[in-house]
Amino acid sequence: MSCKDKPFYQFVPRRATILVLSCIDYRLIDNTMKFLESACHTNNFDFTTLAGASLGFNQNKYGCWNQTFIQHVELAIQLHKINKIIVIDHMDCGAYKLFYPGIEDNSHEERSLHIENIKKFVDELKKIFPQLGYDGYIINLGGDVERISIG
Repeated sequence: MSCKDKPFYQFVPRRATILVLSCIDYRLIDNTMKFLESACHTNNFDFTTLAGASLGFNQNKYGCWNQTFIQHVELAIQLHKINKIIVIDHMDCGAYKLFYPGIEDNSHEERSLHIENIKKFVDELKKIFPQLGYDGYIINLGGDVERISIG
């Protein structure tokens, strides 16, 4: 039985099991939610955003962003007993354009930078929260999702 075949009452969460980090970009909210629903993550995740998602955590210009996210993870573990963090970056990201001037939209270079930032994000968080699982994805403006091998 797929999650789409489940009756609605089965989507009432017993607890959140996942913390999702996505970008603030309004263009991707619906596609991000559709992706999470298709992966059977309906009503079982806490949702946070940072401009640039993984880049928002990794960057140094706004120094408190990574600490704020870490504090959110600590609370999600304490309050909801999460066991996984999912980070969802997206192509054509404005934060990437600001932090990497000259990058072309939807280019191979942009994709490579997303992969680099997702891996750095996961590596840093594993040092603090080794007990958690991690998944990384890149979504494009059409809603296509690519899973990133974290290793």
